[in-house]
This record gives sequence, structure tokens and C-alpha cells, in this order.
Amino acid sequence: MGKINSIYTKGKTYFKRFFALSEKSVEKPVSIVDKAAEPQKVYSKQIEAYYRRYGKAVKPKQAGEIQECSNLEKYVTKQIEQVPKKLEEEVDAYNQRRFVEVSKEALQELEHNFEEKKKKVIEIVLANPELLSPQYISMVKRIKTPEDLSLVLRSYILECNNGLNKKYRNVINGLLNGKNVSLKDQQKLFSDETKNCDAMLEMIKTVTEPSTDKRVIQVENFLKQTYGMDYVHLERAEEAKKILETIKLVQKHNIPLPKNIIITPYTSIQTGGQNMAHSATNYTIMISSQKERNKAIEEAYKKIVSPELEEMKRGLLKQDENLYPTHSLLHLYVHEFTHSDQAVELLLPVKAVPIPVKYIDAYNKMSDYAKTSRRELQAELRTKYILDSLSEDKKALLDYLS
Repeated sequence: MGKINSIYTKGKTYFKRFFALSEKSVEKPVSIVDKAAEPQKVYSKQIEAYYRRYGKAVKPKQAGEIQECSNLEKYVTKQIEQVPKKLEEEVDAYNQRRFVEVSKEALQELEHNFEEKKKKVIEIVLANPELLSPQYISMVKRIKTPEDLSLVLRSYILECNNGLNKKYRNVINGLLNGKNVSLKDQQKLFSDETKNCDAMLEMIKTVTEPSTDKRVIQVENFLKQTYGMDYVHLERAEEAKKILETIKLVQKHNIPLPKNIIITPYTSIQTGGQNMAHSATNYTIMISSQKERNKAIEEAYKKIVSPELEEMKRGLLKQDENLYPTHSLLHLYVHEFTHSDQAVELLLPVKAVPIPVKYIDAYNKMSDYAKTSRRELQAELRTKYILDSLSEDKKALLDYLS
């Protein structure tokens, strides 16, 4: 797991718990956090079939190996018990690099003025601790390395999301049971959500080094001056070009532009990008650079080396090939921008409205990720409409959601 062990190992059980909560909670009908499409993490239960397939296929190389057991069944059982730990370590390493760790280059940037950055991030987090668990607060107070700081940044929104689910459990359960959500409860929830987004924005601004490429700085200033944006950090010329192309596309479709655009490696764990609301009309878009995402993918797959996991690895590679419904390099970017045109969908009652039966066929053709919430469904449909085209049934579904 690399240097991140200093904090991640201590909080491993905690993070496994809160990953499970964020993905499996039956009390969470909608996603509080907007995410860019990402492949699912691989869990032990998911590779259990591989363990058993491997165990049943084990054949002793020497007769002496069987003599240690009373029969072949015991031998196979012993192999099943021994193999999973090795395979699980590889799967954990894949997940860790793919979804948690950032590149060495990103960590090097955190090292610059590290103590100052750490102090400021701790101040921001502890200024609003209501939704944060004691475990997370303890982790924040124990930040010692850039790896620690990176983990705190990337897990902040997930931690807040978990806190929101607990705080508003009765409201959400009531909604699921057909009760109305009061305006007061909706206002409280939205206020808490935007506080979290405000804090995340301030933390990212705190740790982000100014761009040094003159071409990038020119584009950043252009966006501020032309569109009245407050904070823009585009990191590299390649990313600046993608953002300009995306803005040109979304403007043709009357999608409002965000107040802040940030290319950063510190998007939430298991996301390549996110759109955060500060109000109904004020948004921040954060996207991990293509270079950062490519490096995470490349290095993550190198963690899976056992022949027993080759089939699973091929499945993950195939999933990556079909991750987006378009092959455009701008898909992730356009997807995040479309979220800035979903003010009504921020309301909790709207998030929970079921899809009418007449659109179910089109709905079922969408990716699992697109079906995680109405907001993500609309964003994926609209992104494909902008970058490619939609079949008649999917266009009808998009029209219904818009």
C-alpha cells in the first residue's frame, strides 16, 4: 500500500465500514455526492467465486502433499483457506492505487509548504465537525505526511455524506414510506450539504499550487474575466484545452457554467470528477487530470499478478473499455458540467421520484452507474446527447427528466 500505510492501515476497518455504508445503505435512496462514472471497487466477496474455482482445480504435484491430509477434499479446503489472503492482498492493492492513492507528482506538490497546508486543512475540518465521526476527526488530527493529508482530502465528502445520512435518517425513511419532506427539513439538509462543499472547496484551494505554464495561466485568466468565474486551476495545457472545448459544447446547450473549475488529484475517493453545489446557482467542478487517471489505472493493474485473478482482471479491463457510453475524451468533463443545470434535482423529494413504467426499457439499457440516481441518469443521457446521439426511447427518457 506504500507510504499511505501510516494513516490508512490504522483506519482500514473504519474505511471498509464507510465504503460499505455508502454503497449498500438501504436508507440512502439518492447519492448526496455527484460522481463521475467509475468502475466498482473489488471486494473479497466478489472474488470468492475465483477462490473456489481455483481451490477445486488444485491438483497435488507430489503424492507426499496429499498424505499430509486425510483425503483430497481436506487438501482442497486447505488450499482455499491459504490462497484468499494472497489474492485479497492483490485486490486490496489494486483498489488502494486505483481509488485512494494519488500520484507521486501530486504528493510532491503537497510537500511544498506542507506544514502550512496541513494546519489550514485541519482548521477547516474542525471548524464544522458536526457530521464527522470521531475516527475521521482523529485521523485529521494525526496528519503527519502528504499521504495522510491526501487521504483526509479525498475522504472528506464521503465522511460528510455518511454523516448526512445518519442525521437525516428519519427524513429519508419517511420519504421512502410516502411521507412529505417539510420545507424546513429540505432547507436544513441543503444548508448542510453546501457547508460541506464550501469546506471542500477551501481545502482544495489551500493545497493547490498555482499554475506555472503561461498558456494555462492565460486560459485561467480568460475564464475569470470572460465568465466571471471566481477560482480556476487547470494545471496543464492539455487540461485547459479540454475545458475550453467543453465550455464551447455546453454553452450550445444552454448549460450554466460553474463559478469554480479545478483540475485536482483530490477528487473524492472512487471518483474522477465531481460537481459540488454551493447554492442553487453556484457550483464547483473538480476533475482529476487525464494524466492522473491514466497513471492510477496503469499502476493499479500492475498490482494484480496472480494467474488465479487473470479472469477477474480481464473483466475489469473490459469494464474500463465500456466505462462511458461515448468514446469522447470529453465525456467526463461534459458529464460534470451537466450537473450545473440540475437545481431542481437537488431537492430530496425529486431525487426519490421513481422512473415511470413507460421509460423502463430505456432505463434498463443504461449503465449501472447511470442508474444510481436520477441526477446521474440525466447527466449520462445528456452527455451522450451532446457528444454523440440518443436512440428514440432514450431521448424520450431524457426529455422526461429534463
